[in-house]
Amino acid sequence: MKGDRQRLLSGRSGRHAGEAEWRRRGTVAVISLLWMYPVPAVAAMWSDGLVDRDGPHALRMGVQHESKMTPPFRAAPRERSQAVVRAHWMPDEAIRFDVAWSWVRDALPTGRSLQGPGDLRLGAHAVVWESPVSVGLGWSVKLPNAADEGEIGTDETDATVVGTVSIPIDSLTLFGLGGLVVQGDPIRFANQDDSALLVVGASRQMGPVHLYTQAGGTMQSSRNPARMSTHFGGAWGCPFRLGVDAQVGLSPAAAAWGGGLWVGWEAGCD
Repeated sequence: MKGDRQRLLSGRSGRHAGEAEWRRRGTVAVISLLWMYPVPAVAAMWSDGLVDRDGPHALRMGVQHESKMTPPFRAAPRERSQAVVRAHWMPDEAIRFDVAWSWVRDALPTGRSLQGPGDLRLGAHAVVWESPVSVGLGWSVKLPNAADEGEIGTDETDATVVGTVSIPIDSLTLFGLGGLVVQGDPIRFANQDDSALLVVGASRQMGPVHLYTQAGGTMQSSRNPARMSTHFGGAWGCPFRLGVDAQVGLSPAAAAWGGGLWVGWEAGCD
């Protein structure tokens, strides 16, 4: 890693080098989080975002489908298909910024279909402690770009803040995150609904193939039921990449099943 090479060249003791590196990462993390957005917010990370950190720049485009998914604050399930564009930028090996946008098409139980631009999501993730266990802070904000007619969007700004942890074991990485999702209530406009968020998972790198699995989601809150699901998928290639993702719902309000396919380009990957 670049940080390891810098420590070897500096000539400082291991203890002082570690303390200096910790202070540097902490300072960069705090400045980045405050500069990026003035409110708490989880990174707009895709499913393998916590552990797929090889390249400093990446762009992905793909399609997703969720069957019998129930949007927040709504009671009726629907079929949702999306064309998704996602990108990340890492100005430092400890800092990651993310952006995601989609075009949404919903098929309602009545047979009516609606489509339009989805919400824009911005986020960041910062590693504040790296060895032997990596600890980080992540946040994101969902901007109210999607039209609330037909419930494609809520016309509310939602924010999420999390703490993350990952443990490397040879080619295997165990990871998890826990935090809080703050959602604006589109039915009672001056109100909000807060849900706890918990996700655990694992990933493995095998040559050019990256595999992962994870389970979790939001817990039950005063205005929304729990939305828990399990994901599994993988990606192949460098710098051009091909990835697949599948999900199975673990709670009634989550999508019964879903899947996605994406292609992308990642600079600086191994």
